[in-house]
Amino acid sequence: MWIGRILLWTAMLVALVAAFKYWQVEKSAGFEVRGAGLKDLSLRRARLWFLLTGGLIFATMVYLWWLIMTERYEVAYVHDYTDRSLEPLYRFAAFWGGQAGTWILWAFFSVLWGFLVWRFAKPYEPATLAIMSGLIFLLLLPAAIEDPFRIVHPGATDGRGLNPLLHNFWMAIHPPSMFLGYASMGLPFSLALAGLWRKDWHGWTRYSLPAACFAVAALGLGIFLGGVWSYEVLGWGGYWAWDPVENASFIPWLGCASLMHLLVVQRTTKSAARAVTFLALLTFLTTYYATFVTRSGFIQSVHSFGTSPITWWILGIMLGLAAVSFGLFFLRLKQLPLWDMGQGTRDKGKPVVEGVTSLNTFLYAGAVVLFLFGALIFAGLSLPWLTLAGKALGLTEVGEVAVDRTFYDKASFPFALVMCLLLAFFPLLVFVQRKSEEERKEWVKAIPWLVTNIALLTALLAFLFGVRYPISLVLIGVASTCLVANFYALYLRARKSPLTVGAYIAHIGLALFVLGVVGSELHDSARQLVITAGGHRMAHGYLFTYTGIHERPDGKIETRLEAYRMDEHSNPDAKPEFVATTIFWDTKFGLVRVPFIKRYLTHDIYIEPIELQGAEAPGTITLMRGEERKAGKWSIKFVRFHLGGEHMEGGMPSKVGAVVELNDGTKTYTVTPYWDLNEGTQHEAKIPERGITVSLESMNAESRSVTLRVEGIEGLHGQPGFIVVNVQKKPAVNLVWLGALLVLLGSLLAGIRRMREALKAQAEISVRDEGRGTRDEKIEPKARKAKKVAA
Repeated sequence: MWIGRILLWTAMLVALVAAFKYWQVEKSAGFEVRGAGLKDLSLRRARLWFLLTGGLIFATMVYLWWLIMTERYEVAYVHDYTDRSLEPLYRFAAFWGGQAGTWILWAFFSVLWGFLVWRFAKPYEPATLAIMSGLIFLLLLPAAIEDPFRIVHPGATDGRGLNPLLHNFWMAIHPPSMFLGYASMGLPFSLALAGLWRKDWHGWTRYSLPAACFAVAALGLGIFLGGVWSYEVLGWGGYWAWDPVENASFIPWLGCASLMHLLVVQRTTKSAARAVTFLALLTFLTTYYATFVTRSGFIQSVHSFGTSPITWWILGIMLGLAAVSFGLFFLRLKQLPLWDMGQGTRDKGKPVVEGVTSLNTFLYAGAVVLFLFGALIFAGLSLPWLTLAGKALGLTEVGEVAVDRTFYDKASFPFALVMCLLLAFFPLLVFVQRKSEEERKEWVKAIPWLVTNIALLTALLAFLFGVRYPISLVLIGVASTCLVANFYALYLRARKSPLTVGAYIAHIGLALFVLGVVGSELHDSARQLVITAGGHRMAHGYLFTYTGIHERPDGKIETRLEAYRMDEHSNPDAKPEFVATTIFWDTKFGLVRVPFIKRYLTHDIYIEPIELQGAEAPGTITLMRGEERKAGKWSIKFVRFHLGGEHMEGGMPSKVGAVVELNDGTKTYTVTPYWDLNEGTQHEAKIPERGITVSLESMNAESRSVTLRVEGIEGLHGQPGFIVVNVQKKPAVNLVWLGALLVLLGSLLAGIRRMREALKAQAEISVRDEGRGTRDEKIEPKARKAKKVAA
């Protein structure tokens, strides 16, 4: 489709022209601002080129959407991510179902941020948009190389379709929010580079702060939606698994949250220029790293794309950006001041850490904790590269180097603890500065006791309600203290300045989130149930009855489990508390299983479908691991799986079987029927003296069950079908969702507040050579004073 290619490549070319035009404006000595508008002709031309870039990208998006919506299956992108059965919402969302679409979307969001620069960061427009235009070119490059408009299937009347797991409303809006967050991080990156370019170490930070706040909110929303999708669709019972792709997106979020706090410190102290510049550059580069991890195919993940021709281009672009940005940073490092001396006593910087009651002390400490947490996750995520490097060097002895979920669970505990402690002391100590000296001293002495008492009281209450793990009790105590302290601060702040409550709302959300994680993850209780048709099993105060299956017209098999409260199940007139309908769906992408969630205010009942079996044929029996069942005078028990023989390619053993015990009341016989995968043969086990033969019909490692055929034992007349489900009770899971939403809301409110501050300061600037920072040595004193207001 030549029209799409022309639009895409022209957009890239125009982006380069826009970058060059803005570079010319930045280098020109004639850049000036008068009144509300920009009068310089060259700047207006640069703006037109940037506007044209945005228009061409939008036209490219519209054209690709048109191909998708009109079912042009001869086009590779349309064929690979849609089919005739796809619903309109998911057909529309298929635009970002593949790699090329996500890169174009990222570039488009970057253009929108460029337009906002015109409005709230005019002093930095030329340098910043020169850099952003270059970034837009680099974002479009992988899409152009992959070429979503190529014709690969001429004459095709249907496509491969979208993975059924992605047929979910949350996944339709998850990618746009992720890439909006990534694009938002591109603005602090560009502003930091512009500051290094201009040798202006402080002024750019005011305009970076709103973008950092919005990036935390947007990327956080994307991560939140991904968690909801995992919980509701993947069916493993959780919302976060420390999967490599999850970690890859979490690292930029932590980095941006750290940057957001550090930018506030820099705005008030002007003594963190080196740290904030370094972090602004690094945070954006981690978004490229996250994208590379997702699209490389080298690190295994349930979320990742496969390796594609653009994999190495992404790596090359990331390394190139790192070389250029950090090269300039270290070139300017000696000039970057540790301390801003200013032009007078009012302009001088001040220490970052001024005392235990200083706001900046807590902000800086929070930024450090967030950064270190991100660095730890980055290290864990990157360990598999050591394996790949070893294999590339021919070191065949190098084993798999990686960390599992247990590592992250344990490592995150101290960071959560320290963060909650900081947020507990922060509002209580900072507000004492408004008191008299004597009151302040008494309050400072009382605060440690107040925090300790609240923590001990809530931990004691949790203990009385059944919480026994020491880690859980500690987290509940400090998170509850954080919650109380920030509610107190929110009350005081909202009475005086409602627009400044964003930080406290976010901190309350973090405390609720920690409490929800402790309740839902550390104290969920899972029970695996095998229920035959018409049979009953008990779990978590409910009696579950398997009433059969219903096959839908779309091919999905719906199973029905009626749940009765235990105190009512004996009543013949009792109605079920709820009917759980889990889904089994055999698709060309594999078997899809959809869980059922019964939501209550205090907890969720989560029913994860594992296996669905039809009726057993006579002479067969299906057993879970450790399960024992009677057949006549015999009892048959499946003890464990058996793995043996030589290892095949991929590490799989060649012999797989089951260890089975048979007992007639006087003697126990142990047999091991198995399959030989190398030879493709089945080996039965015999008890010659009793005339019994046991063979392995099937096995399911996920449900830990086997189906055996047993000859020589009477009483195996077959059984009705059964379902295997994992039933979990997840207390306080609603606190996870509420807490995460409050963190996002607080970040959004903080971004609005900082945007208003930037606009207010910008409105006061109407002097010649605005935005030239310290480069123009001839700026008159009045202009210098006005520039300080903007900074």
